[in-house]
Amino acid sequence: MVQLTVSLPDSVKAYIDEQIASGRCTSADELFVALIEQEQEQEQEQRAKQQVNRMLRSRLQDEKWSGLRRLTSGGISGARN
Repeated sequence: MVQLTVSLPDSVKAYIDEQIASGRCTSADELFVALIEQEQEQEQEQRAKQQVNRMLRSRLQDEKWSGLRRLTSGGISGARN
């Protein structure tokens, strides 16, 4: 395990002390690890949502072009007859 020294404002130290006193965590280390893991999970969720949105946009774009091709191929040939 790596040891890291961090300088914090007094208000942040007070918050950490409150979290320990309330029983949310047993140490500052535990709180920091929990917060960082939570942040990592949120980032992973955000990346997954972005990937799904890209896939949906791509799918919608493909469907849009397929629909346009059907319309133009039918409409152009129908207009010539």
